[in-house]
Amino acid sequence: MEEYLLHKVVFTEEAIFDYEHCLVKQKYELDETDTDWRIESKFDLPLVKLPKREMKAEIEEFIQTNKSKQHKLYFYTKIFDEQLQKMLMLFIKKGSRQSIMQNWIVIGICEADDWCEELEFAGMIRNWTKTSITDLPEDDWVEEERIRKEIEEKERLKEEKEREYYERLFA
Repeated sequence: MEEYLLHKVVFTEEAIFDYEHCLVKQKYELDETDTDWRIESKFDLPLVKLPKREMKAEIEEFIQTNKSKQHKLYFYTKIFDEQLQKMLMLFIKKGSRQSIMQNWIVIGICEADDWCEELEFAGMIRNWTKTSITDLPEDDWVEEERIRKEIEEKERLKEEKEREYYERLFA
């Protein structure tokens, strides 16, 4: 008897960032004549949200119908995005399983033309998809050093002004 699994797809913050920031910016840079975007300046990029519901449904159906993908820990697939009018490559990792539900995690999104097998086999795609934008350390030593130097400079200027004041007062 064959086991029936429900497939649920979730998007990481990195995948959402890839779509909403990187791909939208590429569209603007590559297609400035598109009047539907109504962009006044480079700083007025349109807010384009990832069509999660449509993509989730399409990916879940794809996994359900392609049994070979269900046994892989990682795979990639192409999806045409009507909102951007581009063929996209989605990188999907097998997530946890709870009872009859298998989770799948979309860990990265790029234009299909930007992907090639050489990058995949060289480990560049793996390094890119393992990059995290949400688990950054709270403390930044560079920022702390800059602030420390600014405080020292303010203290030095304050002491210098006090010294000049007393020199004028008692001179």
